[in-house]
Parts: sequence; C-alpha cells; structure tokens
Amino acid sequence: MPLDVVGSSQINQIEVVKSITPNMDGNSLGGTINIKSASGFDRDKRFIFGKFEAGTNTVASGTLIDTDVTYGDTFQDGKVGLALSANYSKRPYASEELQSGFSYYEDGDQFYPDGFEMQPREGERVRMGFNFNLEFRPDDTTELYLFGLYNQFNDEYRQQEYIIGSRRDDGDIGDPPSIDDRFHFLSPTLINVKRMRFEMRDFQRETDQTLVNVTAGARKRFDNLLVVGDITYSVATEDVPFIKSVQFRTGNLD
Repeated sequence: MPLDVVGSSQINQIEVVKSITPNMDGNSLGGTINIKSASGFDRDKRFIFGKFEAGTNTVASGTLIDTDVTYGDTFQDGKVGLALSANYSKRPYASEELQSGFSYYEDGDQFYPDGFEMQPREGERVRMGFNFNLEFRPDDTTELYLFGLYNQFNDEYRQQEYIIGSRRDDGDIGDPPSIDDRFHFLSPTLINVKRMRFEMRDFQRETDQTLVNVTAGARKRFDNLLVVGDITYSVATEDVPFIKSVQFRTGNLD
C-alpha cells in the first residue's frame, strides 16, 4: 500500500515488529509495520485536528496542495468511539533528464559521443481518501469494531524523448569497415560524425486507482487468553482511460 494513502493526522501509532510471533501472518518473514489509525478512544475529550499545506514548484506548473482533517469523540458514557478522517493532495511534478553515451576509440585512445537524449516529463497526481473507525467497548475485556477506508488516486503524465544517435551499423562503406568510416576527429574536443539518426517519442497516459477496505471484528480477553476474529472486504481497481504513444525516427542521415 502506498504510504500517502493515509494522511499524517489520521495516524495514531506506527508499530514495527522485527520478528514473527505466533499470532502474526506467516508471510511477514522480513518483519511487519502496523499503521494504527486514529480512534475515538485516543483522548478523553472530543478532538479535531489536521493540516493544510500549499506551495509552488519552479519546475512544474500548478499549485501543490496537501490537506487532511481528523475528528474523534466518544458516546454512550464512553462506550462507543468514533473517528472520521479525510485527506486530499494535488502534486504537479516535472523533470528534465539528459543522457549521453560514449564509446572508446582504441587507435586514437579517445572517447567519443555516440548518442544524446533529452527526456522532459511532466504530470499531476491527485489523491483523495476517507476512513472511519467505529468501536464499541461495553467493558474492559470486550471490543467490537468496524473499520473502513476509501482512496481514489489519479495520475496524468506526459513524457517526451528526443534522441540523437551516431551511425551504429557498418553499412557497405570500407572493406573491411573502420572507425574512420563513421567519423574523424577535427581536434581532441571536436568530432565530425558522418551519419546520424534522429528519434522523437511522445507518451501520454492517465491512470485511475481505487482502493476500498472494510473490516468488522471483535476482541475478547479471558484472563491470559485473547481471542480475535475479523471479517474483511477489500477491493482494488486500476483503469487507464487514456493512453497515447507517438514515435518518429529517421533513417541514417549522411
């Protein structure tokens, strides 16, 4: 599960277990991290807290927004606890990546560039979610609970690639072909490439993800014995409503 599914104000405790105990799932051989969400029983009185953050990015266009709010209270003489939380975030992002490849010319004991790539990328990620904890504690040894979580995630991005590469095939020039058939050095820092190839790629994609989880259960303690039972319904979906890919490449240019 992505760590930004739950807002920071919705977390009451983070529990790290390094080794397996008999009451844990056998699939957690490397350890377990339990993120415990807020409960109406966390405080003696009603509580409301949250955060709102906004900012700008000098590379990506748009405003960054990150907000969440949590409410909790107890009812029925402290026997029923309720906690409600909601979160929303919008994060535009962008990157400007440059790559260059070099080969080694043994006869001249020199390195020469054989490719150059520019890969600008931009997009926006929007996530919103809601979760609740409803608990009933009629006495100190009995607990009934209902937990629920809903999360919606959308990611839109566009990536472009501009690639310039020197000739890679030997073709029919030279018998046998030599490195001088492809280029020659005009100076130690200047090279004349005889054949080039240009490529342009444009990728656009939109992804929607939905996560729903509902758990109902009970805990009962009998002296040194704790009995726990859960029923969980969980579903995760991913949809790609839009995807486009355009690519163009020239032949070898003399």
